[in-house]
Amino acid sequence: MSGPDEGAAYQQEMLGLITGFWVSQIVRTAAALSLAEHLAEQPRTAKEIAAAEGSDVSATFRLLRACTAFKLVTYESATGRFAATALLDTLRRYSPHSMRNLALVQTAPAHWRSWGHFTDSVRAGSTQFQAALGNEDIWAYFEQHPEEGRLFGAAMTDLSTPVIREAADVIDTTGVELVADIGGAIGTFAYELLARNPKLRGLVFDRPLVLP
Repeated sequence: MSGPDEGAAYQQEMLGLITGFWVSQIVRTAAALSLAEHLAEQPRTAKEIAAAEGSDVSATFRLLRACTAFKLVTYESATGRFAATALLDTLRRYSPHSMRNLALVQTAPAHWRSWGHFTDSVRAGSTQFQAALGNEDIWAYFEQHPEEGRLFGAAMTDLSTPVIREAADVIDTTGVELVADIGGAIGTFAYELLARNPKLRGLVFDRPLVLP
């Protein structure tokens, strides 16, 4: 049996686990409102960001205050301005370490609603994707929701690019004429290999949804 102080500590830890989805949605909204871009050059007030995004000033202020709790921004009470941190920069478009697409797609319907059926999935021992979204699988869903599908592809590219670059550095393509990237999305792996060996030809094979 744990003592009262230890029990309280576990209670606080469990509270963090239970409310983890709150954090996910805070991060999603920070990405959707482009906080990293707005704060990239200089600190700004909630009013300035709200004006740029067309969002409610009070709600934007509370969002930013919540972001301070997770070290995404810092707050200077004397000026009412918020400043970006290095952690927030991972939500910036085109950052070499960007996680923006992943933040948006993991909290979008395909993944978000499906996790709401997780208990049912464990009980049944099978996916509950159709119960959550009415589609046979995630690929059929993405065909009907191409913007979310595009986000998913971009997120996977963001996640895999560092590994792809390391792999491309050690793969010897001497004497190779053609490289085929199966399920290659936008062809990041093929591009990295071609950048190291311009004599290669690249072939990327993926679903029709990816072609555009």
